[in-house]
Parts: sequence; structure tokens; C-alpha cells
Amino acid sequence: PYLPQVQESADAHRKALGFLPRVVYEQRLAAGRLWILVQEGRYIGYVMFGGALPTLKVTQFFIQPGFRGQGLGRLMIEDLVKYAEAEGYGSIRAHVASDLDANAVWERLGFQVQRTMSGGTTTGRTINVRLRRIQPRGLQTHMFAVLDERADRVDGRGAQELAHLLELGRRVGAVRDRGDDEAPLRLGVPYDVELVA
Repeated sequence: PYLPQVQESADAHRKALGFLPRVVYEQRLAAGRLWILVQEGRYIGYVMFGGALPTLKVTQFFIQPGFRGQGLGRLMIEDLVKYAEAEGYGSIRAHVASDLDANAVWERLGFQVQRTMSGGTTTGRTINVRLRRIQPRGLQTHMFAVLDERADRVDGRGAQELAHLLELGRRVGAVRDRGDDEAPLRLGVPYDVELVA
């Protein structure tokens, strides 16, 4: 019932959030990737996200002006961090136009500027690519620190190798989570890989 309010917020703050058609909000909601914050039946804000391992990407984050400064946005982002950790992500990324006051909020939430990029010819903005590193559960933690750094620059053969490493991380995490910490792991990837804890 709150989806129309989410889209109204996004449309009213289009300069900060960008434009997305209604179907995107519907799809993200259905996929569990649009979280709507409601307090005592009142719509407060939302966070919408996507991405793939190793990086979860925040697409939009909004708290209504009358509810800002109360720590509600922080609670929502900290819940997103817990979700990302449980799902095995190594970082959370947000693209924030450099001219927005929201940069101070992202900074307080632990998102550091990793790099800047052009926001396109229409707006002429500079975009801060903000990143918060997190600790995913399982043995794959050490791999994600390296993979996060390179995920945006991988192409061709490198992309295939990245996919294999991610699959390796998932399998190692799954085996370790079952408590089989003593046995060496021989995994079905194109390389002869053996990990011993």
C-alpha cells in the first residue's frame, strides 16, 4: 500500500534520486530489494538496492524531510549492512552526486568516496562513488577485499575468472558454514584449487 508514496517521493526529489519508471519499484519490491520504512502506519522513507556479489548497490535512499535527523535512516542502512553481510557481500556502494547535501549523510554512515565519475552531459554533475566495506560471513571474506577493488574494471577473460572466484567463495562458505572446518577443499572450478584452513 506504500508503493505510490515511494514513487511520489522519488518523483518529487528527482534531482537527487534520478528518475525510474514505476515498474522498477514494483519489480524491486517483489524481489525484496525495496524496503519501505513505516512507523505507526506512516510512510517515512525507503531504500532500494540491487547489485551482485561482491558488491551490493544502493539505487535510491530517501527519508522524508520531517523524519530526518532522528536516526531512522541510519537504522535502515545498518539493517541493509546486516543483510549484505548475511548474503556474503563484501561491500555496499552508492553513487551520490557531489553537489548534494546527502554526501554528509553517506559519510556519517561509513561510506567513503572511492572515486569520482562524470554524471553525464544532461546534468553536468560529478558523481561520488561511495563504498562501505563490510565483513561477509564465511571464508570468502579475504577474497572479496581484492575483488571489490577490481569488480568495475573486469572484462573478457577476467570476468570469467571473477565468476569462478565468486563461485569458489560461495562453495567454501557453504562448506565452512556446515562446520566441516578440518577437511581440505577440492572444488570443481577450472583450476586445481585446494584450500586448507
